[in-house]
Amino acid sequence: MANILDYLDWRGDLSFDAAPMNEVDSFIIAKIGCPDYTGLIPENSDSVYLCDAVEAYFARGEADNLGLLAAPLELPMLRRLAETPRFSHLLLTRFVTHMDLAKNEQYSALTVRLPDGTRYITFRGTDDTLVSWKENFLMTVEQRVHAQTDAAAYLLEEARSAPGKFYIGGHSKGGNLAVYAAMHAPEDIQERIIGVYSYDGPGFRTSILDDPRYVPIRDRVVTICPQRSIVGMLMHQETRLTIVESDAYGIGAHDGFTWQVRGTQFVRCDELSRSSRAVRASALSLLESLSDEEKREAIEGLFGLLSDVGAERLNDLNEQRLRKLVELARGMRSSPAVSSVLSEMIEGVVHEYIDDMKDDVKDGLKGTLKIGLQKTKSLKHLRIKRRE
Repeated sequence: MANILDYLDWRGDLSFDAAPMNEVDSFIIAKIGCPDYTGLIPENSDSVYLCDAVEAYFARGEADNLGLLAAPLELPMLRRLAETPRFSHLLLTRFVTHMDLAKNEQYSALTVRLPDGTRYITFRGTDDTLVSWKENFLMTVEQRVHAQTDAAAYLLEEARSAPGKFYIGGHSKGGNLAVYAAMHAPEDIQERIIGVYSYDGPGFRTSILDDPRYVPIRDRVVTICPQRSIVGMLMHQETRLTIVESDAYGIGAHDGFTWQVRGTQFVRCDELSRSSRAVRASALSLLESLSDEEKREAIEGLFGLLSDVGAERLNDLNEQRLRKLVELARGMRSSPAVSSVLSEMIEGVVHEYIDDMKDDVKDGLKGTLKIGLQKTKSLKHLRIKRRE
């Protein structure tokens, strides 16, 4: 199946005038803001071409430091973008980044100016370190986190600095920030938003469907998740999900470079996988059954257990560590409510994930065998033809 890099081979030579922006372009643009461009892209309204920013970024010799990010194809994609007529001369401006460990805040934003005069405001997601993911979980107990407040302020300042319409988007936590910023924008700014893209971004503490600030933009929010989504199933989520195929398992499916592409869209799926549905049910059950104080205790307990099994990054959670996590969860010391809910959630999700992965592997083997049989039949057919 094809991915983002294949898409660049197909359409990288087409201008945005010849082929308007689509959901795959949107994901690519959302990922442009992942590297640290400090000193390379102005924080003010001045701009630089993407090709020049990328050249300067790699010339600085710090590209390998992107190891913390979960997408190994991020840098190859960036190099390719600088070489394609479609993306190379996009203008990049107002890059800001902020990290505050004391506040559990990780935040970064970038504005991309498109050839037709519209702009794309993109917010960076969280890297794959477990410490960084604490901010995502803290969204379940706080009305807002610092990154959300900063995102809303960035959108307000950018929208008031220049006229015209714009897109907003982000992957992972960046998707949550995009929706939050759009929700909290004044009405006159909301009217200028073309679309809001959340790529496997976590949901919100309470249901956003009936929030009067969300209703005006709801029809312009596009929420895309892989069929094995974990991150996107945290908290209350938009019910109109677009579910797409990924060739990765578990948290690996969060990497948008594993999502399959056909034409100008990601390949659709009918429903979420069993493991993803288990995560969703468990996360919502946790939200509804615990007080805010107990949620904070559960968050500390969960990340403590993850540290105990030797996981520093999400990709460290292999089957062996997941089984060990279940054992530790059963014996954890905490309040009865937290211990019960957290251990049941971890055990249920881990078992569903392992079973789901095994089922998918079996399906893959069946598909391989089927292809092998088809090839064998074709060879036999050719041999018969030759004999004739």
